Amino acid sequence: MLEAIESFRAANRLSGVSFLYVDPGWQAAIEAHGYLAWRHQSFLWENEGYGSFEDYLARFDKNQRRNIRRELQAVESQGVRLELANGERITRQALEQMVGFYEGTNDQFGPWAARYLTPRFLPSLFEGFRHRILLASAFRRGESRPVGMSFLLTKGQGLYGRYWGSRERIDSLHFAACYYEPIRWAIQNGVRRFDPGIGSEHKLRRGFRAVANHSLHRFADPRLRGIMQRHIDQINSQQQEEIDSLNRAVPFAEARPQPGSVRRTK
Repeated sequence: MLEAIESFRAANRLSGVSFLYVDPGWQAAIEAHGYLAWRHQSFLWENEGYGSFEDYLARFDKNQRRNIRRELQAVESQGVRLELANGERITRQALEQMVGFYEGTNDQFGPWAARYLTPRFLPSLFEGFRHRILLASAFRRGESRPVGMSFLLTKGQGLYGRYWGSRERIDSLHFAACYYEPIRWAIQNGVRRFDPGIGSEHKLRRGFRAVANHSLHRFADPRLRGIMQRHIDQINSQQQEEIDSLNRAVPFAEARPQPGSVRRTK
């Protein structure tokens, strides 16, 4: 594979080759071919054996438990309910509605948006891929048209948050649809890891820890290659310091309660 990639690079006079979000299982094998590993920070929630959503809440200190309850109550008090659907419960219409939310969110960012999916892509997943999809849909009381949706992917013991959108500004709906209700679903379905997507330090306050992932790079130009070789160790060290600093801000309780030991906390 690497030989074919290098042939394509050379034939098209490209400056280099990069792999993003590299699987740790084959990272070392790629590095052996002259690629340099660049450390990056992302977020990950891990199921620590929670038996219920209450167990998840018990992991936090008193103040953050109260904040999370307030955010969930804020959604409910605005007359909004959330419904999660996976597999056969997902309809083609729901995927078509998700297209609008995806496009609406990207429209907010103008030329800096990442609107790379075509309108046909999400509905095309209905026939052969909906068993891998989790949709969180928000509805106002008495209405059947969603006011907001989040789109996640699931496989094995992993859950991956990807897209979100809302037709209205609804207090705390983003947190409920993208984090809390997917975490509740993950606990109920034995999911061990939840990758919510890149960015946003507010994820720390929802129990996502900062973790390291790596991209791999090899430049054809020896000058660029030399610059990276001279500085990559320092860059990676500084990134690890940032990861460690972020994790000190996660508002977990000092003593971890045993899963199942807490049924209601304030």
